[in-house]
Amino acid sequence: MQEKEKGFRDYFENLESKKFEIKTFKVKHPQFKSTLKEFLDANPKIEGLFVTTSKAYQVAKIIAKNPEKKIALVGYDLLENNLEYLNNKTIDFLIHQNPKRQAYLGTTSLIEHFIFEKEISPEKLLPIDIVNTENAKDYFL
Repeated sequence: MQEKEKGFRDYFENLESKKFEIKTFKVKHPQFKSTLKEFLDANPKIEGLFVTTSKAYQVAKIIAKNPEKKIALVGYDLLENNLEYLNNKTIDFLIHQNPKRQAYLGTTSLIEHFIFEKEISPEKLLPIDIVNTENAKDYFL
């Protein structure tokens, strides 16, 4: 999660326009609803939220209670709860990391290592997919 946040920050720091202010909000689960609401009330100019876990639906549930204040929301993973909020346009984008492909590549690397004595690469860069309401159906054919 820290690497996701670092990449996000790096992207905005390298833009020519430096008009973005990025705030980090971390919360433990039991106080989640009340502390997020307090954070949003204390920061009324927030225009977007990036959730670095698969729990974007929890944030969406809270911001959906104030539909007059549009906050762009980006999260991870094609969970049923996330897709529900994506379809009702509370979540704007979901980042799909293709866990099946990750598992396949990991298993293949282990098999090739133990059977064919191939060296396991310490790093494998994989593409991600950006999912919105228009293309979400393509992931469930």
